[in-house]
Amino acid sequence: MQTTLTHSFVVVGRVSRPFGVKGWNHLTSFTDPPENLFQYRPWALQEESSDATEWCVIKNFDVQCQGNGMLVCFENCSSRDDATTYVNKLIGVPREVLPALNDDEHYWVDLLGTEVINLEAEHLGTVQDVVWNGAHPILLVGGETVSDLMIPLVPEYVRKIDPGAEIHVSWARDWL
Repeated sequence: MQTTLTHSFVVVGRVSRPFGVKGWNHLTSFTDPPENLFQYRPWALQEESSDATEWCVIKNFDVQCQGNGMLVCFENCSSRDDATTYVNKLIGVPREVLPALNDDEHYWVDLLGTEVINLEAEHLGTVQDVVWNGAHPILLVGGETVSDLMIPLVPEYVRKIDPGAEIHVSWARDWL
């Protein structure tokens, strides 16, 4: 059963390519560890490239681990063609189902749009995205007066985080 809602969901994963011929899809988890994706319910889906705020809540689906990956099969999805309709849909969950964080922890989604200021009080731009480079997260910072910056989200460079307000960094405007 599916219901359409317009309230806030936090993106925790993406439906990937089909797997096999019986309606299963690969999953890309944005959680740490990746298996945490299975803990959060309900799931809601949204088109990845869509500007729409509507989410379609999915109540019935099966998930399983397959080798090093994860799979999902949605209700009434029984063929490879059915599975292709779900490719690249974002998976969101209501914020209230996510665990509470310690004072020094932040959900990446809460950092988006936050002003980044260096120790010399220069405005470097705003956080456009947070990505994982294999070793640690990276803040992708953009603005009108500077080209895009990639700042490692580690204590050596990120000194103070006030989500939605300011992030103070030890980073020069001309560093790449």
